[in-house]
Amino acid sequence: MRNFIITLSLLSCSGETLSNTAEKARSQQPNVVIITLDTTRADRLGFYGDPLARTPNLDRFAEDAVVFREAFTPVPLTLPAHASLLSGWYPSRHGVRDNGGYRVAKDVPLIQEELKAAGYHTGAFVASYVLDGAWGLERGFDRYFDDFHPEDVRKADRFGAVERPAREVIREALAWWEAPERAGHPKMMWVHLFDAHTPYEPPADWKGDPYRGEIFGVDRALRPLLSSLTGDEMVIITADHGENLWDGQELEHGVVLTRSTTRIPLVIHPPGGVEGTEAPAPRSLPARPSNWRPVDGLSPPGLVLDVVPDAPTGGRVVSTPVSLVDLAPTIRDVVGLPAQGGRSLQPALEGRALAPQPVYSESVAPFTHYGWAPQHVARDDSRLVRRDVVDEVFDVQADPWWQGPLTDPPPEALKAALTNFSQGWESPGGAIDPQTAAALEALGYATAQVSAPTEGLVSARSKITGLHQLLLAQGVIKSNPDAALASLRALVTEQPSLIDAWFSIAALEQSQGDREGALRSIEQILVFSPDHSIANNNRVVLLRDAGRMDEALTSARALASRHPADARWHRHIVDILGRKEAPLEVAAAAEAGLSQVGEDPYLLYMLGLARLQVDDPSGAIQALERSRAAGTLAHDLGLWLGVAHQKLGQVDEAVEAWKKQANLTPDDPRALIQAALLLVENDRCGDAMPLLMTATQRRVRDARVQEAIKACTGR
Repeated sequence: MRNFIITLSLLSCSGETLSNTAEKARSQQPNVVIITLDTTRADRLGFYGDPLARTPNLDRFAEDAVVFREAFTPVPLTLPAHASLLSGWYPSRHGVRDNGGYRVAKDVPLIQEELKAAGYHTGAFVASYVLDGAWGLERGFDRYFDDFHPEDVRKADRFGAVERPAREVIREALAWWEAPERAGHPKMMWVHLFDAHTPYEPPADWKGDPYRGEIFGVDRALRPLLSSLTGDEMVIITADHGENLWDGQELEHGVVLTRSTTRIPLVIHPPGGVEGTEAPAPRSLPARPSNWRPVDGLSPPGLVLDVVPDAPTGGRVVSTPVSLVDLAPTIRDVVGLPAQGGRSLQPALEGRALAPQPVYSESVAPFTHYGWAPQHVARDDSRLVRRDVVDEVFDVQADPWWQGPLTDPPPEALKAALTNFSQGWESPGGAIDPQTAAALEALGYATAQVSAPTEGLVSARSKITGLHQLLLAQGVIKSNPDAALASLRALVTEQPSLIDAWFSIAALEQSQGDREGALRSIEQILVFSPDHSIANNNRVVLLRDAGRMDEALTSARALASRHPADARWHRHIVDILGRKEAPLEVAAAAEAGLSQVGEDPYLLYMLGLARLQVDDPSGAIQALERSRAAGTLAHDLGLWLGVAHQKLGQVDEAVEAWKKQANLTPDDPRALIQAALLLVENDRCGDAMPLLMTATQRRVRDARVQEAIKACTGR
């Protein structure tokens, strides 16, 4: 037979059974359901008093549950808020203080781990990439439904686009919850719904306020899930944070701490529910403050911003201030796990008085993104202390919107809470993997710790108009890039510490072919924050893409020396050496990186390709299989495995690898052709013909396919 094998370029850039008694004891443990409604203000739900809300399913749920009138989030950002919920710790202990640039450390105990150890089946179903398993909350869950592939995330044009609608998440959750193999076992399920987050896109049949419309859609999607519950479960429905809706002159959340973003809905249905109905007298609230002013060009049309009556109803209503950090201790208490500190809300579930204690909230994001002072607040039932550049005291009963600071000194208990819980906010977040970092960067979600001096910072509230200018400029980047670039440059002239503005400028300059300008803009960030990981990453990429390989390599090596546990720098070294066509150096650099960071899929993949090039197919197979086990994103790994097996004369193994690859990438005919031609080469036309016919049906235009068919059929 003629040799039909195509030549491929190798270094492309591309115990024992439990007793019946034990089983019965386990089956008597109450199931636990946690539902978190992202970006949901308490005062936009019917059972909290909103006359414009349409939330009948949530309203019904509250009828025999305990409604907490004054519940607060520790952080008005999704990842750190959920880290607090599942750990029972404030951010100063669990270390997650922002989205994106932080990861929950492995030594932070999570409630799902404790439940799993107690015999629970555990499942989580999240709707947003910001809760992807890469951030560390997947630990302890048997099933963690995220499925946000970083390569898919790269293609999104905005961070809010990386989400799944509530109905899809609930469909997956119900399938897991109702699966027969979990019958007779206690279950813990967490369901996260992201729909109320911007952009506000309510269901087609909704008329009116678009934000309320999003919440209406979530309520409707919840109906099958709530209907599936028996009433014997412990069910918690809450939010990670609210939405400013121009409170504090911010549309969304995370920059300015307000009641609107820190107060959240919290309703708990203990096993069996509670009897009776409570509807405390409505609380008189001041009218909408005059500084809640929509900004033209940023405010979605139709928002209704009038203050809503504070008139909650439920089976029981608790007015003592509580926090998301109270939920993990409460779950332990209800299901009978050992206490680990923290305040349990079990007394309130039983109708007893709840011991008051300060609750705390913070936002470090103003510093992380804009170089402004972080904000911290602590409150009790009567007073609130806000700290950014100074401490201010407010009477939360008479002044719930924090408009008029008092002259009174801060209460000592609140000062102590602020000092205790704000500790360590300057510390960097836990390392995230390079694939995730690159995906976030592609979305413009450039979160990384700033290493600039923390003295002399200004209040975010005093600079909020700068945020408006930034958002307005970013909003016209696609439609009018020249105007956007001019606005952004004017903005950083006035406020040179606006890190996100510099990133936008660099992205615009790069899109316009001004790579050197983009490099200068990134270097402006490094002047302000020399260790900013994403800015350093971008600088290496820009140098590489400009053909300044030696400079890029020197920079990557310096960063790897300073941060040896960060895989990004080792990846850059290997990538640059690969582009320089130096396979021996690629292999050495990949092995050096692996010795520092462990089983990194990209380093293993490139090690496999390098070993192929230096004619070490056995070593290539070992590295490529390790890359697969580590979760590689390389779409052509099977192609190179087949080549390695072919080099060793292992025909069946090579064909099997190529056939699997062909099924995974039907639009790429290389593996299919390789398998067929190798079989023909080895006089196995009977095995080759189905593959050749498949290639023909896929209209593969390769003359060797037709030659192989002729060779096998004799015509």
